[in-house]
Amino acid sequence: SGFLLLKGGHITIHTFPLRECYFVDVFSTKSFDSDLLVDLLEALLPFNRKISTISTSDRRKFANIELHFGPHCLAELKIDKTFSMDECYDFLDKFVYKIDMDPITRPYVIKDKVEKPDYLSGIIVIAQSHISIHYDYKTQHAYFDIFSCAAFDYSKIEDFLSKIGEIISIEL
Repeated sequence: SGFLLLKGGHITIHTFPLRECYFVDVFSTKSFDSDLLVDLLEALLPFNRKISTISTSDRRKFANIELHFGPHCLAELKIDKTFSMDECYDFLDKFVYKIDMDPITRPYVIKDKVEKPDYLSGIIVIAQSHISIHYDYKTQHAYFDIFSCAAFDYSKIEDFLSKIGEIISIEL
C-alpha cells in the first residue's frame, strides 16, 4: 500500500498480488476531472478497461464482495472546535480497533502547511486498505473515509464519529 496526502484529500493504492489486482482511491474535497484520472491510471499502471471496474462516485454499488472486495464509507462532520493533531491521531488509532481492522502502520497526521494551515489530514494504513480524515480549519468540517477490502460492522461507525462532531452526512 502507498498513499499521498493532498490538501483536503488523498490518493491511495492498495495492491493484492495473489488476486492480481490493485485498488486506487482518490478522495478530494475539490472537483477534479475523473476522465483524466482514469486516462492517467491507464497510462501509468497495468490496466485493462475490458476487465477493470471503475467507479468515480458511489462505490456502495459494489454488492458482490467476492468480486469487488469490500465496502466504502464516507462521512462529513461538523466539529465545533479546532481539531488538533493529537485528537486526529488518537481518533484514527482507536477507530481502527473499533471496527475490528488490523493496522499496518501507526496513524500519519500532518498539516498542509506550517503557518496558518488550511487542512489537517490523517491516515492509517490497515491490512484491509485505509482509514482517513481530512479537517478543514476554515469551515471546521472533517471528511472521513474508510476504504476497505473486507466487510466491517457499520453499526459502530456513527456512534464513534458522533463523539468528535456532528454528522452532517454519511454514506454507509
